[in-house]
Amino acid sequence: MDQASTLRKLSQQDQNKTLAQMTNQERLKSFWREDNPSPKVYAITSGKGGVGKTFFVVNLAYEMARRGQRVLIIDTDFGQANIDVMLGMSAKYTIEQIMTGEKKLTDVLIQGPEGMFILPSTSGLTNLTDLPPEKKMLILSELEILEDCFDIVLIDTGAGIHDNVLYFCSAAHEVILIVMPQLTSLKDAASLVLNANVKYKESKFNLVINMADSIEEGKHFSRKFIRFIDTVSLKKDINVLVKPIGYILRDKQVEHSIIQQKPIMSLYPTAVASKCITLLTDKILQSKKIMQPKGSMQFFLRKFLTEGAA
Repeated sequence: MDQASTLRKLSQQDQNKTLAQMTNQERLKSFWREDNPSPKVYAITSGKGGVGKTFFVVNLAYEMARRGQRVLIIDTDFGQANIDVMLGMSAKYTIEQIMTGEKKLTDVLIQGPEGMFILPSTSGLTNLTDLPPEKKMLILSELEILEDCFDIVLIDTGAGIHDNVLYFCSAAHEVILIVMPQLTSLKDAASLVLNANVKYKESKFNLVINMADSIEEGKHFSRKFIRFIDTVSLKKDINVLVKPIGYILRDKQVEHSIIQQKPIMSLYPTAVASKCITLLTDKILQSKKIMQPKGSMQFFLRKFLTEGAA
């Protein structure tokens, strides 16, 4: 019996166990839906490290899950691979054990706050797109069961213009770009945008300004970044659209939540940064309803695993 059939059988059974008593298969069964609409896949990325990308992923996932969305985070930041650490969790296995065939997906997934699931990564990986075909297909066969279990998949990419980062951006339905109001962050983010367009024809990006000192600074830097991209696009004769969707104000509670390894949304729901993330979640979920995605979850999986990097 394959894993999808197993989940289907479990979903039809009466379960009286607590969450702690359940196996990963039994936890996933509560997420399983017959004829589930294809999940929407978001790549959250940045041009450089240290801009709060993973912090945003964790808190966006928390707030979405709190609202009843079935959320999966896939950690593809192979340089850091720290989603589980930010949530105060310790991953026993990672995607690497799926690649080697040692473990099944249900052995590797871990469940976080509000029921979100995390597929942990490892800092030992370099480029998934360079894997041998047999390993790609092994991962693909495991990940395909997620089609019927989740509403939203958030990919925490690495930072910069590595092929892995650009490829995940091109394969996802939507890209969310995290930028700080600093010149270096602007230039690095612009480099990512332009490289993703040149190499993979990615043309649409959603912009979030993180750690803005004020609403005015957030808006000002959004306009500055878009003007810069428009100018370069015109010179290079390429078509790129950057859509500002919001900002996160600087907040001392952010550091406190990171130290405590908890989402700021759960520890300090009334904090300034939490309110900003709430507004961003509103916008993202609203746009999800009218989104015209590039393809299904199957399209995403096959695109990033079966095609080679340019």
